[in-house]
Amino acid sequence: MINYNNSTAKQKAHIDRMIEQDIYCNINDIVDRLEIYEYLENECIETCRYCGAENEEECECGSYDGTYNEPLEFYFVSKWLADRLYEIGEPVVRQFTGKAIWGRTCSGQAIALDDTFWEVFQDGVQNA
Repeated sequence: MINYNNSTAKQKAHIDRMIEQDIYCNINDIVDRLEIYEYLENECIETCRYCGAENEEECECGSYDGTYNEPLEFYFVSKWLADRLYEIGEPVVRQFTGKAIWGRTCSGQAIALDDTFWEVFQDGVQNA
Protein backbone atom coordinates (compact mmCIF):
# COMPACT_ATOMS: atom_id res chain seq x y z
CA MET A 1 0.00 0.00 0.00
CA ILE A 2 1.21 3.47 -0.84
CA ASN A 3 1.58 5.72 2.22
CA TYR A 4 3.09 9.09 3.04
CA ASN A 5 6.63 7.75 3.37
CA ASN A 6 6.77 5.97 0.00
CA SER A 7 4.63 8.35 -2.08
CA THR A 8 5.52 10.86 -4.76
CA ALA A 9 4.92 14.60 -4.50
CA LYS A 10 2.00 14.20 -6.94
CA GLN A 11 0.40 11.52 -4.72
CA LYS A 12 0.82 13.70 -1.62
CA ALA A 13 -0.82 16.57 -3.46
CA HIS A 14 -3.74 14.27 -4.35
CA ILE A 15 -4.23 13.35 -0.67
CA ASP A 16 -4.07 17.03 0.32
CA ARG A 17 -6.76 17.89 -2.26
CA MET A 18 -9.04 15.08 -1.06
CA ILE A 19 -8.63 16.09 2.59
CA GLU A 20 -9.35 19.73 1.76
CA GLN A 21 -12.43 18.66 -0.21
CA ASP A 22 -13.92 16.14 2.27
CA ILE A 23 -12.96 17.41 5.76
CA TYR A 24 -14.93 20.54 6.57
CA CYS A 25 -13.81 21.59 10.05
CA ASN A 26 -12.62 20.47 13.46
CA ILE A 27 -15.42 20.42 16.06
CA ASN A 28 -13.50 19.50 19.22
CA ASP A 29 -14.70 22.62 21.03
CA ILE A 30 -18.38 21.70 20.69
CA VAL A 31 -18.27 17.91 20.81
CA ASP A 32 -19.08 17.64 24.53
CA ARG A 33 -22.17 19.75 24.09
CA LEU A 34 -23.30 17.64 21.12
CA GLU A 35 -23.11 14.39 23.13
CA ILE A 36 -22.17 12.45 20.00
CA TYR A 37 -20.43 9.54 21.75
CA GLU A 38 -23.74 7.68 21.98
CA TYR A 39 -24.17 8.01 18.20
CA LEU A 40 -20.79 6.58 17.12
CA GLU A 41 -21.44 3.77 14.65
CA ASN A 42 -18.19 1.82 14.99
CA GLU A 43 -17.30 0.86 18.53
CA CYS A 44 -13.99 1.97 19.89
CA ILE A 45 -12.12 -1.30 20.26
CA GLU A 46 -8.74 -2.44 21.46
CA THR A 47 -6.36 -3.19 18.60
CA CYS A 48 -2.68 -3.68 17.93
CA ARG A 49 -1.26 -0.25 17.14
CA TYR A 50 1.18 -1.83 14.64
CA CYS A 51 -0.97 -4.16 12.51
CA GLY A 52 -4.55 -3.34 13.55
CA ALA A 53 -5.42 -6.84 14.83
CA GLU A 54 -8.35 -6.93 17.22
CA ASN A 55 -6.85 -9.64 19.44
CA GLU A 56 -3.55 -11.35 20.14
CA GLU A 57 -4.40 -14.44 18.07
CA GLU A 58 -4.95 -12.36 14.90
CA CYS A 59 -1.85 -10.23 15.44
CA GLU A 60 0.50 -10.70 12.46
CA CYS A 61 3.36 -8.61 13.81
CA GLY A 62 3.68 -10.32 17.19
CA SER A 63 3.47 -7.02 19.06
CA TYR A 64 -0.16 -6.95 20.20
CA ASP A 65 -0.60 -4.25 22.81
CA GLY A 66 -4.37 -3.77 23.04
CA THR A 67 -4.36 -0.06 22.27
CA TYR A 68 -7.83 1.43 22.74
CA ASN A 69 -8.92 3.33 19.62
CA GLU A 70 -10.73 6.19 21.26
CA PRO A 71 -11.55 9.27 19.19
CA LEU A 72 -9.21 12.10 20.16
CA GLU A 73 -10.41 14.67 17.63
CA PHE A 74 -13.72 15.22 15.85
CA TYR A 75 -14.41 16.64 12.39
CA PHE A 76 -17.40 17.41 10.20
CA VAL A 77 -16.76 15.45 6.99
CA SER A 78 -18.52 14.76 3.72
CA LYS A 79 -21.06 11.94 3.65
CA TRP A 80 -18.91 10.15 1.07
CA LEU A 81 -15.89 10.24 3.35
CA ALA A 82 -17.92 9.16 6.40
CA ASP A 83 -19.14 6.11 4.46
CA ARG A 84 -15.57 5.17 3.44
CA LEU A 85 -14.29 5.67 7.00
CA TYR A 86 -17.13 3.51 8.34
CA GLU A 87 -16.18 0.73 5.89
CA ILE A 88 -12.64 0.57 7.29
CA GLY A 89 -13.80 0.62 10.92
CA GLU A 90 -13.24 4.25 11.87
CA PRO A 91 -15.62 5.75 14.46
CA VAL A 92 -18.16 7.90 12.62
CA VAL A 93 -21.61 9.37 12.99
CA ARG A 94 -23.00 9.30 9.48
CA GLN A 95 -26.13 11.31 10.26
CA PHE A 96 -26.19 13.87 13.05
CA THR A 97 -28.49 16.81 12.41
CA GLY A 98 -27.72 16.51 8.71
CA LYS A 99 -23.95 16.31 9.15
CA ALA A 100 -21.43 13.48 9.17
CA ILE A 101 -18.82 13.35 11.94
CA TRP A 102 -15.52 11.45 12.06
CA GLY A 103 -13.85 10.59 15.36
CA ARG A 104 -10.12 10.65 14.54
CA THR A 105 -8.28 8.14 16.71
CA CYS A 106 -4.88 9.81 16.54
CA SER A 107 -3.67 13.31 17.22
CA GLY A 108 -0.60 15.46 17.05
CA GLN A 109 0.23 15.06 13.37
CA ALA A 110 -1.13 16.33 10.08
CA ILE A 111 -4.13 14.41 8.78
CA ALA A 112 -2.23 13.81 5.53
CA LEU A 113 0.16 11.58 7.51
CA ASP A 114 -2.65 9.27 8.74
CA ASP A 115 -2.58 5.82 7.15
CA THR A 116 -6.38 6.01 7.33
CA PHE A 117 -6.48 8.49 4.45
CA TRP A 118 -3.97 6.65 2.36
CA GLU A 119 -6.21 3.58 2.69
CA VAL A 120 -9.43 5.46 1.87
CA PHE A 121 -7.94 7.24 -1.16
CA GLN A 122 -5.69 4.37 -2.33
CA ASP A 123 -7.32 4.05 -5.78
CA GLY A 124 -6.87 7.74 -6.50
CA VAL A 125 -3.32 7.76 -5.15
CA GLN A 126 -2.26 4.87 -7.38
CA ASN A 127 -3.58 6.73 -10.42
CA ALA A 128 -2.07 10.09 -9.42
